[in-house]
Amino acid sequence: MAQDTIRSQGYERRAAFGLVAPTASIPSAGDAYARPSAIACPVANDGRLEADYLIIGNSAAGVAAAETLRACDGEASILMVSDEPYAAYGRPLISYLLEGKTSIDRVGYRDAGFYDRNRIATLFGAACKVVSIDPEAHEAACADGTVIRYGKCLLATGSVAFVPHIEGMEGRANVHRFMTLDDALGAWEDAVESTRRAHDEGCESRVIVIGGGLIGAKAAEALSHHVDEVVVFEHNNRILPAVLDEEGAGIVQRLLEPHGIVCRPGMSAEALVGEGDRVVSAHLTDGSDLPCDMVVMAVGVRPASSLAVDAGAEQGRGLVVGRDLQTTLPDVYAAGDVTQVSDRLTGAQRPLALWPNAVHQGRIAALHMAGVPDAPDFVDSFAVNAVDFFDISLLTSGIINPSEGDGCEVHTFVEGDEYAKFVVRGGALVGYVLLNRPDDAGVYTSMIEDEVPLSSLEGDVFSRPVGNLDFSEDVRWRRLHKGYPGTLDEFGWSCDPGVRPDSGTDSGSGTDFGTGPDCCAGRGVAFDSGVGAAFDSGASADSDPVSSSDSGADPNPDSSSGSGSGSDPDTSSKSRQRRSELLSGRASEEGDFA
Repeated sequence: MAQDTIRSQGYERRAAFGLVAPTASIPSAGDAYARPSAIACPVANDGRLEADYLIIGNSAAGVAAAETLRACDGEASILMVSDEPYAAYGRPLISYLLEGKTSIDRVGYRDAGFYDRNRIATLFGAACKVVSIDPEAHEAACADGTVIRYGKCLLATGSVAFVPHIEGMEGRANVHRFMTLDDALGAWEDAVESTRRAHDEGCESRVIVIGGGLIGAKAAEALSHHVDEVVVFEHNNRILPAVLDEEGAGIVQRLLEPHGIVCRPGMSAEALVGEGDRVVSAHLTDGSDLPCDMVVMAVGVRPASSLAVDAGAEQGRGLVVGRDLQTTLPDVYAAGDVTQVSDRLTGAQRPLALWPNAVHQGRIAALHMAGVPDAPDFVDSFAVNAVDFFDISLLTSGIINPSEGDGCEVHTFVEGDEYAKFVVRGGALVGYVLLNRPDDAGVYTSMIEDEVPLSSLEGDVFSRPVGNLDFSEDVRWRRLHKGYPGTLDEFGWSCDPGVRPDSGTDSGSGTDFGTGPDCCAGRGVAFDSGVGAAFDSGASADSDPVSSSDSGADPNPDSSSGSGSGSDPDTSSKSRQRRSELLSGRASEEGDFA
Protein backbone atom coordinates (compact mmCIF):
# COMPACT_ATOMS: atom_id res chain seq x y z
CA MET A 1 0.00 0.00 0.00
CA ALA A 2 1.37 3.41 -0.90
CA GLN A 3 2.57 5.56 1.96
CA ASP A 4 0.18 8.39 1.03
CA THR A 5 -2.76 6.00 1.35
CA ILE A 6 -1.51 4.73 4.71
CA ARG A 7 -1.01 8.25 5.98
CA SER A 8 -4.44 9.34 4.73
CA GLN A 9 -6.27 6.35 6.23
CA GLY A 10 -4.55 6.75 9.59
CA TYR A 11 -5.33 10.43 9.98
CA GLU A 12 -8.82 10.15 8.51
CA ARG A 13 -9.77 7.48 11.04
CA ARG A 14 -8.48 9.55 13.93
CA ALA A 15 -10.07 12.74 12.61
CA ALA A 16 -13.42 10.97 12.28
CA PHE A 17 -13.43 10.40 16.02
CA GLY A 18 -11.94 13.75 16.94
CA LEU A 19 -8.61 12.13 17.73
CA VAL A 20 -6.24 14.49 15.98
CA ALA A 21 -4.41 16.27 18.78
CA PRO A 22 -1.86 19.02 18.13
CA THR A 23 1.53 17.44 17.50
CA ALA A 24 3.49 20.25 15.90
CA SER A 25 5.09 21.21 19.18
CA ILE A 26 5.44 18.78 22.06
CA PRO A 27 5.81 20.88 25.21
CA SER A 28 8.60 20.73 27.72
CA ALA A 29 7.36 20.35 31.27
CA GLY A 30 10.38 22.25 32.49
CA ASP A 31 9.29 25.37 30.65
CA ALA A 32 6.04 25.55 32.61
CA TYR A 33 6.57 23.74 35.88
CA ALA A 34 10.17 23.54 37.02
CA ARG A 35 10.48 26.14 39.75
CA PRO A 36 12.94 26.63 42.58
CA SER A 37 11.43 27.92 45.80
CA ALA A 38 12.28 31.40 46.96
CA ILE A 39 11.83 30.22 50.56
CA ALA A 40 15.06 29.04 52.15
CA CYS A 41 15.19 26.24 54.71
CA PRO A 42 17.03 27.03 57.98
CA VAL A 43 20.61 25.74 58.07
CA ALA A 44 22.30 24.53 61.28
CA ASN A 45 25.89 25.29 62.22
CA ASP A 46 26.96 21.83 61.05
CA GLY A 47 25.55 22.48 57.58
CA ARG A 48 22.48 20.31 57.98
CA LEU A 49 19.14 21.70 56.89
CA GLU A 50 16.55 21.95 59.64
CA ALA A 51 12.77 21.76 59.36
CA ASP A 52 10.04 21.43 61.94
CA TYR A 53 8.07 19.46 59.36
CA LEU A 54 9.59 17.46 56.51
CA ILE A 55 7.19 16.32 53.77
CA ILE A 56 8.61 13.78 51.32
CA GLY A 57 6.42 13.89 48.23
CA ASN A 58 4.71 16.67 46.31
CA SER A 59 1.32 15.47 45.15
CA ALA A 60 -2.17 15.17 46.66
CA ALA A 61 -1.27 13.98 50.17
CA GLY A 62 1.83 16.13 50.51
CA VAL A 63 0.15 19.32 49.33
CA ALA A 64 -2.88 18.75 51.58
CA ALA A 65 -0.58 18.16 54.55
CA ALA A 66 1.50 21.27 53.83
CA GLU A 67 -1.61 23.46 53.61
CA THR A 68 -3.01 22.07 56.84
CA LEU A 69 0.28 22.37 58.72
CA ARG A 70 0.63 25.98 57.69
CA ALA A 71 -2.95 26.71 58.74
CA CYS A 72 -2.29 25.14 62.13
CA ASP A 73 1.16 26.60 62.70
CA GLY A 74 1.99 29.97 61.20
CA GLU A 75 5.59 30.01 62.41
CA ALA A 76 6.91 26.48 61.86
CA SER A 77 9.40 25.69 59.10
CA ILE A 78 8.02 23.34 56.43
CA LEU A 79 10.21 21.65 53.82
CA MET A 80 8.87 19.63 50.87
CA VAL A 81 11.23 17.30 49.00
CA SER A 82 10.48 15.58 45.69
CA ASP A 83 12.54 13.80 43.06
CA GLU A 84 10.38 15.42 40.36
CA PRO A 85 11.55 18.93 39.48
CA TYR A 86 8.05 20.37 39.12
CA ALA A 87 5.47 22.14 41.19
CA ALA A 88 2.52 19.91 42.08
CA TYR A 89 0.44 18.87 39.08
CA GLY A 90 -2.67 16.77 38.56
CA ARG A 91 -1.37 13.34 37.66
CA PRO A 92 -4.72 12.21 36.23
CA LEU A 93 -4.38 15.01 33.67
CA ILE A 94 -1.39 13.54 31.87
CA SER A 95 -3.58 11.53 29.48
CA TYR A 96 -5.70 14.60 28.72
CA LEU A 97 -2.55 16.54 27.93
CA LEU A 98 -1.65 14.03 25.20
CA GLU A 99 -5.19 14.19 23.83
CA GLY A 100 -5.10 17.96 23.49
CA LYS A 101 -7.89 18.36 26.04
CA THR A 102 -5.65 20.45 28.27
CA SER A 103 -2.32 22.24 27.96
CA ILE A 104 0.98 22.09 29.82
CA ASP A 105 0.26 25.37 31.58
CA ARG A 106 -3.06 24.06 32.92
CA VAL A 107 -2.07 20.77 34.54
CA GLY A 108 -0.97 22.40 37.79
CA TYR A 109 -2.62 21.24 41.01
CA ARG A 110 -1.75 24.48 42.76
CA ASP A 111 -0.83 27.84 41.28
CA ALA A 112 2.79 28.91 40.85
CA GLY A 113 2.84 31.00 44.03
CA PHE A 114 1.55 28.25 46.30
CA TYR A 115 4.89 27.41 47.96
CA ASP A 116 6.04 30.98 48.52
CA ARG A 117 2.62 32.12 49.69
CA ASN A 118 2.53 29.36 52.29
CA ARG A 119 6.22 29.81 53.16
CA ILE A 120 7.11 26.26 52.18
CA ALA A 121 10.74 25.60 51.34
CA THR A 122 11.30 23.10 48.52
CA LEU A 123 14.00 20.76 47.28
CA PHE A 124 12.86 19.45 43.89
CA GLY A 125 14.72 17.29 41.38
CA ALA A 126 16.50 13.95 41.10
CA ALA A 127 19.49 15.15 43.12
CA CYS A 128 17.14 15.97 46.00
CA LYS A 129 15.56 12.52 46.20
CA VAL A 130 15.51 11.28 49.78
CA VAL A 131 17.47 8.03 49.81
CA SER A 132 17.37 7.20 53.51
CA ILE A 133 15.85 8.26 56.81
CA ASP A 134 17.19 7.77 60.30
CA PRO A 135 14.14 7.85 62.58
CA GLU A 136 16.15 7.80 65.79
CA ALA A 137 18.30 10.77 64.78
CA HIS A 138 15.33 12.43 63.04
CA GLU A 139 17.39 12.89 59.90
CA ALA A 140 16.90 12.27 56.19
CA ALA A 141 19.63 12.07 53.54
CA CYS A 142 19.26 13.16 49.91
CA ALA A 143 20.95 11.73 46.84
CA ASP A 144 23.29 14.73 46.59
CA GLY A 145 24.47 14.30 50.18
CA THR A 146 22.24 16.94 51.74
CA VAL A 147 21.16 15.99 55.26
CA ILE A 148 17.88 17.25 56.71
CA ARG A 149 17.18 17.28 60.43
CA TYR A 150 13.43 17.26 61.09
CA GLY A 151 11.00 17.42 63.97
CA LYS A 152 8.30 15.33 62.32
CA CYS A 153 8.24 13.71 58.90
CA LEU A 154 5.42 12.80 56.51
CA LEU A 155 5.93 10.16 53.84
CA ALA A 156 3.69 11.12 50.92
CA THR A 157 5.70 9.21 48.36
CA GLY A 158 2.71 7.72 46.51
CA SER A 159 3.05 4.76 44.18
CA VAL A 160 5.68 3.47 41.81
CA ALA A 161 5.08 1.52 38.64
CA PHE A 162 5.30 -2.25 38.95
CA VAL A 163 7.35 -3.47 36.00
CA PRO A 164 7.58 -7.25 35.64
CA HIS A 165 10.70 -8.66 34.07
CA ILE A 166 10.16 -9.35 30.39
CA GLU A 167 13.02 -10.66 28.31
CA GLY A 168 14.39 -8.04 25.92
CA MET A 169 12.92 -5.06 27.76
CA GLU A 170 16.03 -3.64 29.41
CA GLY A 171 17.85 -0.78 27.70
CA ARG A 172 15.19 -0.15 25.05
CA ALA A 173 14.54 3.52 24.33
CA ASN A 174 10.98 2.95 23.13
CA VAL A 175 9.72 1.16 26.27
CA HIS A 176 7.80 3.65 28.40
CA ARG A 177 5.87 3.87 31.64
CA PHE A 178 2.81 6.06 32.15
CA MET A 179 2.95 7.37 35.71
CA THR A 180 4.44 10.87 35.62
CA LEU A 181 4.41 13.99 33.51
CA ASP A 182 7.84 13.12 32.10
CA ASP A 183 6.60 9.61 31.29
CA ALA A 184 3.68 11.03 29.33
CA LEU A 185 5.75 13.58 27.42
CA GLY A 186 8.34 10.94 26.51
CA ALA A 187 5.66 8.56 25.24
CA TRP A 188 4.00 11.37 23.30
CA GLU A 189 7.22 12.34 21.53
CA ASP A 190 8.00 8.71 20.69
CA ALA A 191 4.47 8.08 19.37
CA VAL A 192 4.57 11.10 17.05
CA GLU A 193 8.01 10.18 15.72
CA SER A 194 7.03 6.51 15.33
CA THR A 195 4.00 7.44 13.26
CA ARG A 196 6.02 9.80 11.07
CA ARG A 197 8.65 7.13 10.49
CA ALA A 198 6.08 4.38 9.80
CA HIS A 199 4.15 6.51 7.33
CA ASP A 200 7.35 7.45 5.52
CA GLU A 201 7.97 3.73 5.09
CA GLY A 202 4.40 3.09 3.90
CA CYS A 203 3.36 1.33 7.11
CA GLU A 204 0.90 1.90 9.92
CA SER A 205 2.21 2.73 13.38
CA ARG A 206 1.38 0.45 16.30
CA VAL A 207 1.81 0.79 20.06
CA ILE A 208 1.64 -2.20 22.39
CA VAL A 209 0.31 -1.51 25.91
CA ILE A 210 1.07 -4.26 28.41
CA GLY A 211 -1.61 -4.02 31.10
CA GLY A 212 -5.32 -3.50 30.58
CA GLY A 213 -6.22 -1.77 33.84
CA LEU A 214 -7.05 1.90 34.19
CA ILE A 215 -3.46 3.04 33.66
CA GLY A 216 -3.15 1.01 30.50
CA ALA A 217 -6.55 2.00 29.19
CA LYS A 218 -5.89 5.72 29.74
CA ALA A 219 -2.47 5.39 28.09
CA ALA A 220 -4.10 3.64 25.14
CA GLU A 221 -6.71 6.36 24.80
CA ALA A 222 -4.09 9.12 24.95
CA LEU A 223 -1.72 7.52 22.43
CA SER A 224 -4.48 6.59 19.99
CA HIS A 225 -4.49 10.25 19.00
CA HIS A 226 -0.98 9.90 17.63
CA VAL A 227 -0.66 6.37 16.22
CA ASP A 228 -2.72 4.20 13.90
CA GLU A 229 -3.32 1.27 16.22
CA VAL A 230 -2.97 0.51 19.93
CA VAL A 231 -3.03 -3.11 21.07
CA VAL A 232 -3.72 -3.67 24.77
CA PHE A 233 -2.74 -6.95 26.45
CA GLU A 234 -4.17 -7.97 29.81
CA HIS A 235 -3.34 -11.25 31.53
CA ASN A 236 -6.78 -11.41 33.17
CA ASN A 237 -9.77 -12.64 31.19
CA ARG A 238 -11.13 -9.11 30.82
CA ILE A 239 -9.84 -5.57 30.63
CA LEU A 240 -10.29 -3.21 33.59
CA PRO A 241 -10.46 -6.22 35.94
CA ALA A 242 -10.42 -4.14 39.13
CA VAL A 243 -13.37 -1.92 38.26
CA LEU A 244 -15.55 -3.99 35.91
CA ASP A 245 -17.06 -7.42 35.59
CA GLU A 246 -16.89 -9.51 32.43
CA GLU A 247 -20.09 -8.14 30.88
CA GLY A 248 -19.21 -4.49 31.46
CA ALA A 249 -15.64 -5.01 30.26
CA GLY A 250 -16.94 -6.58 27.06
CA ILE A 251 -18.99 -3.46 26.32
CA VAL A 252 -16.01 -1.15 26.89
CA GLN A 253 -13.78 -3.33 24.74
CA ARG A 254 -16.27 -3.20 21.89
CA LEU A 255 -16.65 0.59 22.16
CA LEU A 256 -12.87 1.13 22.08
CA GLU A 257 -12.32 -0.72 18.80
CA PRO A 258 -13.59 2.03 16.45
CA HIS A 259 -10.99 4.32 18.01
CA GLY A 260 -8.14 2.08 16.88
CA ILE A 261 -7.71 0.34 20.25
CA VAL A 262 -7.70 -3.46 20.11
CA CYS A 263 -7.89 -5.26 23.47
CA ARG A 264 -6.64 -8.82 23.85
CA PRO A 265 -7.45 -10.07 27.35
CA GLY A 266 -6.01 -13.36 28.49
CA MET A 267 -2.72 -12.65 26.71
CA SER A 268 0.53 -10.81 27.32
CA ALA A 269 4.04 -10.41 25.99
CA GLU A 270 6.48 -13.16 26.86
CA ALA A 271 9.49 -11.39 25.35
CA LEU A 272 10.37 -8.25 23.42
CA VAL A 273 12.50 -8.46 20.31
CA GLY A 274 14.74 -5.52 19.53
CA GLU A 275 17.03 -4.04 16.94
CA GLY A 276 19.62 -1.78 18.51
CA ASP A 277 18.01 0.21 21.30
CA ARG A 278 14.44 -0.18 20.05
CA VAL A 279 11.83 -2.91 20.38
CA VAL A 280 10.48 -3.97 16.98
CA SER A 281 8.11 -6.78 17.97
CA ALA A 282 6.65 -8.70 20.89
CA HIS A 283 6.61 -12.47 21.27
CA LEU A 284 3.22 -13.26 22.81
CA THR A 285 2.11 -15.92 25.26
CA ASP A 286 0.13 -17.69 22.51
CA GLY A 287 3.35 -18.18 20.53
CA SER A 288 2.71 -15.49 17.92
CA ASP A 289 4.75 -12.36 17.20
CA LEU A 290 3.36 -8.86 16.77
CA PRO A 291 5.42 -6.03 15.21
CA CYS A 292 5.30 -2.71 17.05
CA ASP A 293 6.85 0.75 17.12
CA MET A 294 6.84 1.27 20.89
CA VAL A 295 5.74 -0.37 24.14
CA VAL A 296 4.04 1.05 27.24
CA MET A 297 4.38 -0.90 30.48
CA ALA A 298 1.21 -0.38 32.53
CA VAL A 299 0.88 -3.56 34.58
CA GLY A 300 0.10 -1.75 37.83
CA VAL A 301 1.61 0.15 40.74
CA ARG A 302 2.95 -0.59 44.20
CA PRO A 303 3.27 1.64 47.28
CA ALA A 304 6.55 3.58 47.24
CA SER A 305 7.35 2.40 50.75
CA SER A 306 10.95 1.21 50.52
CA LEU A 307 12.30 4.34 52.22
CA ALA A 308 10.36 3.61 55.40
CA VAL A 309 10.74 -0.17 55.21
CA ASP A 310 14.52 0.17 54.95
CA ALA A 311 14.38 2.29 58.11
CA GLY A 312 12.48 -0.46 59.94
CA ALA A 313 8.82 0.48 59.40
CA GLU A 314 6.21 -2.25 59.47
CA GLN A 315 4.84 -3.11 56.05
CA GLY A 316 1.73 -5.02 55.05
CA ARG A 317 0.36 -4.37 51.60
CA GLY A 318 1.39 -0.80 52.26
CA LEU A 319 2.88 0.98 55.24
CA VAL A 320 1.10 0.03 58.45
CA VAL A 321 -0.19 3.17 60.19
CA GLY A 322 -2.27 3.93 63.25
CA ARG A 323 -5.44 5.96 63.29
CA ASP A 324 -3.29 9.06 63.59
CA LEU A 325 -1.46 7.88 60.43
CA GLN A 326 1.83 7.53 62.26
CA THR A 327 3.95 4.64 61.04
CA THR A 328 5.71 2.31 63.45
CA LEU A 329 8.69 4.70 63.30
CA PRO A 330 8.85 7.56 65.83
CA ASP A 331 7.55 10.89 64.46
CA VAL A 332 7.24 9.46 60.94
CA TYR A 333 3.75 9.63 59.44
CA ALA A 334 2.43 8.45 56.08
CA ALA A 335 -0.50 9.43 53.87
CA GLY A 336 -1.87 8.55 50.46
CA ASP A 337 -1.02 5.67 48.15
CA VAL A 338 1.87 4.50 50.31
CA THR A 339 -0.37 3.44 53.20
CA GLN A 340 -2.35 0.32 53.92
CA VAL A 341 -5.93 1.14 54.86
CA SER A 342 -8.94 -0.83 55.97
CA ASP A 343 -11.66 -1.24 53.36
CA ARG A 344 -14.89 -0.25 55.08
CA LEU A 345 -16.98 -2.70 53.06
CA THR A 346 -14.80 -5.81 53.03
CA GLY A 347 -12.48 -5.31 55.99
CA ALA A 348 -9.50 -6.04 53.73
CA GLN A 349 -6.21 -4.31 54.46
CA ARG A 350 -4.79 -2.86 51.25
CA PRO A 351 -3.67 0.33 49.56
CA LEU A 352 -6.48 2.60 48.43
CA ALA A 353 -4.62 4.96 46.15
CA LEU A 354 -7.35 7.42 45.24
CA TRP A 355 -6.80 11.15 44.93
CA PRO A 356 -9.44 12.22 47.49
CA ASN A 357 -8.28 9.57 49.92
CA ALA A 358 -4.74 10.96 49.67
CA VAL A 359 -6.01 14.50 50.33
CA HIS A 360 -8.07 13.30 53.27
CA GLN A 361 -5.20 11.35 54.81
CA GLY A 362 -2.75 14.19 54.24
CA ARG A 363 -4.91 16.55 56.24
CA ILE A 364 -5.53 14.13 59.09
CA ALA A 365 -1.83 13.28 59.34
CA ALA A 366 -0.97 17.00 59.43
CA LEU A 367 -3.47 17.67 62.23
CA HIS A 368 -1.87 14.96 64.35
CA MET A 369 1.65 16.08 63.46
CA ALA A 370 0.73 19.60 64.58
CA GLY A 371 -0.71 18.28 67.84
CA VAL A 372 -4.20 19.63 67.22
CA PRO A 373 -6.52 18.80 70.14
CA ASP A 374 -9.43 16.59 69.07
CA ALA A 375 -7.78 15.83 65.72
CA PRO A 376 -9.92 13.17 64.02
CA ASP A 377 -8.71 9.65 63.42
CA PHE A 378 -8.52 7.95 60.05
CA VAL A 379 -10.54 4.78 60.37
CA ASP A 380 -11.37 3.31 56.96
CA SER A 381 -12.52 4.11 53.46
CA PHE A 382 -13.83 2.51 50.28
CA ALA A 383 -13.15 2.92 46.59
CA VAL A 384 -14.98 5.38 44.38
CA ASN A 385 -13.82 5.62 40.76
CA ALA A 386 -14.94 7.86 37.92
CA VAL A 387 -13.24 7.71 34.55
CA ASP A 388 -14.06 8.28 30.90
CA PHE A 389 -12.66 6.92 27.67
CA PHE A 390 -13.61 9.07 24.69
CA ASP A 391 -17.42 9.31 25.09
CA ILE A 392 -17.60 6.28 27.39
CA SER A 393 -18.35 7.11 31.03
CA LEU A 394 -17.62 4.69 33.85
CA LEU A 395 -18.37 5.12 37.54
CA THR A 396 -17.85 2.37 40.09
CA SER A 397 -17.81 2.12 43.85
CA GLY A 398 -17.52 -0.42 46.61
CA ILE A 399 -17.89 -4.15 46.02
CA ILE A 400 -18.45 -4.84 42.33
CA ASN A 401 -17.40 -8.49 41.96
CA PRO A 402 -18.68 -10.30 45.05
CA SER A 403 -17.58 -13.85 45.67
CA GLU A 404 -19.93 -16.73 46.23
CA GLY A 405 -20.75 -16.99 49.88
CA ASP A 406 -20.49 -13.24 50.47
CA GLY A 407 -24.25 -13.07 50.96
CA CYS A 408 -24.66 -10.48 48.20
CA GLU A 409 -27.50 -9.97 45.75
CA VAL A 410 -26.66 -8.63 42.29
CA HIS A 411 -29.00 -6.59 40.11
CA THR A 412 -27.97 -5.79 36.53
CA PHE A 413 -29.57 -3.66 33.83
CA VAL A 414 -28.44 -3.60 30.19
CA GLU A 415 -29.79 -1.37 27.45
CA GLY A 416 -27.65 -0.95 24.36
CA ASP A 417 -24.30 0.47 25.44
CA GLU A 418 -25.59 1.24 28.93
CA TYR A 419 -24.81 -1.17 31.73
CA ALA A 420 -25.63 -0.87 35.41
CA LYS A 421 -24.87 -3.29 38.22
CA PHE A 422 -25.82 -2.99 41.87
CA VAL A 423 -24.54 -5.19 44.69
CA VAL A 424 -26.70 -5.46 47.82
CA ARG A 425 -25.76 -7.03 51.13
CA GLY A 426 -27.76 -7.08 54.33
CA GLY A 427 -30.49 -4.96 52.80
CA ALA A 428 -28.13 -2.09 51.86
CA LEU A 429 -26.22 -1.09 48.74
CA VAL A 430 -22.51 -1.98 48.96
CA GLY A 431 -21.36 -1.47 45.37
CA TYR A 432 -22.29 -0.36 41.89
CA VAL A 433 -21.10 -0.12 38.29
CA LEU A 434 -22.56 2.60 36.08
CA LEU A 435 -21.33 2.32 32.50
CA ASN A 436 -22.70 5.06 30.22
CA ARG A 437 -25.35 5.73 32.86
CA PRO A 438 -23.88 8.46 35.06
CA ASP A 439 -27.14 9.70 36.56
CA ASP A 440 -27.46 9.39 40.32
CA ALA A 441 -23.92 8.12 40.93
CA GLY A 442 -23.60 10.56 43.81
CA VAL A 443 -26.83 9.33 45.36
CA TYR A 444 -25.71 5.72 45.15
CA THR A 445 -22.33 6.59 46.67
CA SER A 446 -24.12 8.36 49.49
CA MET A 447 -26.32 5.31 50.02
CA ILE A 448 -23.21 3.16 50.45
CA GLU A 449 -21.49 5.65 52.73
CA ASP A 450 -24.54 6.19 54.93
CA GLU A 451 -25.58 2.51 54.89
CA VAL A 452 -29.11 3.51 53.89
CA PRO A 453 -31.53 0.55 54.32
CA LEU A 454 -33.20 -0.19 51.00
CA SER A 455 -36.38 -0.90 52.93
CA SER A 456 -36.52 2.79 53.83
CA LEU A 457 -36.76 3.80 50.17
CA GLU A 458 -39.81 3.97 47.99
CA GLY A 459 -40.03 1.47 45.12
CA ASP A 460 -37.23 0.28 42.86
CA VAL A 461 -34.27 2.67 43.09
CA PHE A 462 -32.02 0.80 40.67
CA SER A 463 -33.90 0.71 37.39
CA ARG A 464 -34.98 4.35 37.51
CA PRO A 465 -33.57 7.71 38.62
CA VAL A 466 -33.48 8.18 42.38
CA GLY A 467 -35.30 11.19 43.78
CA ASN A 468 -34.82 12.91 47.12
CA LEU A 469 -38.34 12.01 48.17
CA ASP A 470 -37.47 8.33 47.82
CA PHE A 471 -35.59 8.69 51.12
CA SER A 472 -37.18 8.85 54.54
CA GLU A 473 -37.45 12.22 56.28
CA ASP A 474 -34.57 11.49 58.64
CA VAL A 475 -32.29 10.25 55.84
CA ARG A 476 -33.14 13.37 53.82
CA TRP A 477 -32.19 15.51 56.83
CA ARG A 478 -28.80 13.82 57.16
CA ARG A 479 -28.10 13.93 53.43
CA LEU A 480 -29.01 17.59 53.07
CA HIS A 481 -27.37 18.82 56.30
CA LYS A 482 -24.00 17.09 56.30
CA GLY A 483 -22.35 20.43 57.08
CA TYR A 484 -24.83 21.36 59.79
CA PRO A 485 -23.21 21.62 63.23
CA GLY A 486 -24.07 18.62 65.35
CA THR A 487 -24.48 20.91 68.37
CA LEU A 488 -27.48 22.74 66.83
CA ASP A 489 -31.00 21.62 66.19
CA GLU A 490 -32.88 22.40 62.96
CA PHE A 491 -33.83 25.84 64.30
CA GLY A 492 -30.26 26.83 65.16
CA TRP A 493 -30.56 26.27 68.93
CA SER A 494 -27.93 24.38 70.87
CA CYS A 495 -28.61 20.77 71.78
CA ASP A 496 -26.73 17.65 72.72
CA PRO A 497 -24.00 17.13 70.08
CA GLY A 498 -25.04 14.84 67.26
CA VAL A 499 -28.71 14.61 68.26
CA ARG A 500 -31.77 16.13 66.59
CA PRO A 501 -34.31 16.83 69.36
CA ASP A 502 -37.29 16.06 67.13
CA SER A 503 -36.18 12.58 66.14
CA GLY A 504 -33.50 11.56 68.61
CA THR A 505 -31.33 10.27 65.81
CA ASP A 506 -27.70 10.92 65.13
CA SER A 507 -27.23 13.78 62.71
CA GLY A 508 -24.20 12.10 61.25
CA SER A 509 -22.07 15.22 61.36
CA GLY A 510 -19.98 14.30 64.35
CA THR A 511 -17.40 12.45 62.26
CA ASP A 512 -16.69 15.34 59.92
CA PHE A 513 -14.04 17.81 60.75
CA GLY A 514 -11.98 20.89 60.08
CA THR A 515 -9.24 22.68 61.92
CA GLY A 516 -10.16 24.71 64.94
CA PRO A 517 -9.34 28.33 65.71
CA ASP A 518 -7.26 27.45 68.76
CA CYS A 519 -4.65 25.65 66.69
CA CYS A 520 -4.93 27.46 63.38
CA ALA A 521 -4.81 31.12 64.35
CA GLY A 522 -8.46 31.47 63.52
CA ARG A 523 -8.14 30.08 59.99
CA GLY A 524 -10.67 27.28 60.15
CA VAL A 525 -10.21 24.83 57.27
CA ALA A 526 -13.31 22.69 57.00
CA PHE A 527 -13.34 19.70 54.71
CA ASP A 528 -15.18 16.57 53.77
CA SER A 529 -14.31 13.40 55.62
CA GLY A 530 -16.49 11.29 53.40
CA VAL A 531 -15.62 9.12 50.47
CA GLY A 532 -17.81 10.48 47.69
CA ALA A 533 -15.19 11.82 45.32
CA ALA A 534 -14.11 10.81 41.92
CA PHE A 535 -10.47 11.16 41.12
CA ASP A 536 -7.97 8.31 41.18
CA SER A 537 -4.36 8.90 41.89
CA GLY A 538 -3.15 5.38 42.19
CA ALA A 539 -4.44 1.93 43.01
CA SER A 540 -8.14 1.34 43.47
CA ALA A 541 -8.17 -2.41 43.75
CA ASP A 542 -6.05 -5.36 44.65
CA SER A 543 -5.28 -6.73 41.21
CA ASP A 544 -5.12 -3.53 39.23
CA PRO A 545 -3.93 -0.34 40.83
CA VAL A 546 -4.93 2.85 39.06
CA SER A 547 -3.08 6.03 38.29
CA SER A 548 -5.22 7.91 35.86
CA SER A 549 -8.72 9.19 36.14
CA ASP A 550 -11.61 11.03 35.31
CA SER A 551 -13.16 13.90 33.47
CA GLY A 552 -13.73 15.91 36.59
CA ALA A 553 -17.39 15.09 37.19
CA ASP A 554 -18.33 14.90 40.86
CA PRO A 555 -20.11 11.59 41.39
CA ASN A 556 -21.52 12.71 44.72
CA PRO A 557 -23.11 16.12 44.12
CA ASP A 558 -26.11 15.40 46.27
CA SER A 559 -24.17 14.40 49.35
CA SER A 560 -22.70 17.76 50.23
CA SER A 561 -24.30 21.02 51.18
CA GLY A 562 -23.53 24.18 53.02
CA SER A 563 -22.98 24.42 56.73
CA GLY A 564 -25.68 25.46 59.12
CA SER A 565 -25.70 28.62 61.14
CA GLY A 566 -27.08 29.77 64.43
CA SER A 567 -25.95 31.23 67.72
CA ASP A 568 -25.61 29.62 71.10
CA PRO A 569 -27.67 31.64 73.59
CA ASP A 570 -25.07 30.76 76.23
CA THR A 571 -22.54 33.50 75.49
CA SER A 572 -19.95 31.97 77.79
CA SER A 573 -19.64 29.00 75.44
CA LYS A 574 -19.29 30.90 72.16
CA SER A 575 -15.64 29.91 71.71
CA ARG A 576 -16.45 26.28 72.43
CA GLN A 577 -19.43 26.50 70.09
CA ARG A 578 -17.30 27.91 67.26
CA ARG A 579 -14.73 25.17 67.70
CA SER A 580 -17.46 22.54 67.73
CA GLU A 581 -18.89 23.97 64.54
CA LEU A 582 -15.53 23.77 62.83
CA LEU A 583 -14.89 20.26 64.06
CA SER A 584 -18.28 19.12 62.79
CA GLY A 585 -18.33 21.17 59.58
CA ARG A 586 -18.29 19.49 56.21
CA ALA A 587 -17.35 21.36 53.06
CA SER A 588 -15.85 20.40 49.74
CA GLU A 589 -12.22 21.19 49.01
CA GLU A 590 -12.01 24.03 46.53
CA GLY A 591 -8.53 23.08 45.47
CA ASP A 592 -9.22 19.38 44.91
CA PHE A 593 -8.20 18.19 41.49
CA ALA A 594 -10.89 18.67 38.89
